[in-house]
Amino acid sequence: MRPEAVGGVPNAGDETRSVAETVAWARRVLLACGMGEEDAGLGASRLVRADMRNVRTHGIALLPVYVESIRQGHMNATPRLTIEDRGDHLLADADNGLGQVAMAKVLDAAIATCAERAIVAVSVRRVGHLGALGSQIVVAAEAGLVGLMVQNTQPLVGLQGSTRPAIGNDPFAFAIPRADDAPLVFDAAVSAVSLARIRAAAAARLPIPADWALDETGAPTTDPSRASVLLPFGGYKGIALAMLFETLAGSLSGMRPEAIGGIPVGNGAFVMLLNPQRFLPRRSFDAHVTGWISTYLAADPQARIPGARAAQSEADCATTGIAMPASLMSRLDRLAGELGIAPL
Repeated sequence: MRPEAVGGVPNAGDETRSVAETVAWARRVLLACGMGEEDAGLGASRLVRADMRNVRTHGIALLPVYVESIRQGHMNATPRLTIEDRGDHLLADADNGLGQVAMAKVLDAAIATCAERAIVAVSVRRVGHLGALGSQIVVAAEAGLVGLMVQNTQPLVGLQGSTRPAIGNDPFAFAIPRADDAPLVFDAAVSAVSLARIRAAAAARLPIPADWALDETGAPTTDPSRASVLLPFGGYKGIALAMLFETLAGSLSGMRPEAIGGIPVGNGAFVMLLNPQRFLPRRSFDAHVTGWISTYLAADPQARIPGARAAQSEADCATTGIAMPASLMSRLDRLAGELGIAPL
């Protein structure tokens, strides 16, 4: 993995807002939708953390979609989250609440439980769209644990020849603690590229590479307007991972989401945390992680560790604020007007 520019760096026309004012504004949006004080604060901080970690498509840019989902009754603004400890696993029901809020509470419970266990597995039912999984599971690594998170989606992906979507473009993320540095964090979905990139190409009337998507006949297409099936990364290997993730997030929870209003509704999720010091002395684990990462970095001067760029972006934003593109500010201004609150 090679270095890229930090996306939090302002471009011409961007406006900058501090983290505190961005969180406060997002909280006001969620309060205006009927969420309680605690949940609105949690949701706002988790969304803004995605922006800070440079996952701009899954930060406060999602607020208009979430607000509409609440208005339409597809998302519950005042859910009754339950987390049941069944001894060998936790079972959570998010009552169709905002995914970032539910997962913040689920992770808190799982982290506390994992202090006394080697492994904690959590199955989550009826959870809303989780957004950027990496900016959530990172809290497990910050607590010294190894973490994995998966969510299932409606079918979007298929192999060559598929005439319709065959399986979900299930997102997954994992986080590994490092003794003297930011956690290693990887966050992806199984498609070769995101649906957002294909939609952007369609809006700009630009062709797409033939290995991104299939048309309705199951043939590769360079026309984004005809893309009906996303192709997986790694061919059958990506599909195999989708099958694993569908089992963990879907089959264990019994959830089969459908897309309503632009986001999947009725999702399942799965979280697994591992406590390294239950396996061997903590210093031994830390030394081993440091060792293999050092070997990896020494092999290529241009190599980087997953999560390093996000951590740097988060640190930069904490100091300099978050750069907001004009197009995003325009959408957020319209949302503020609709809700009767002051603009960001």
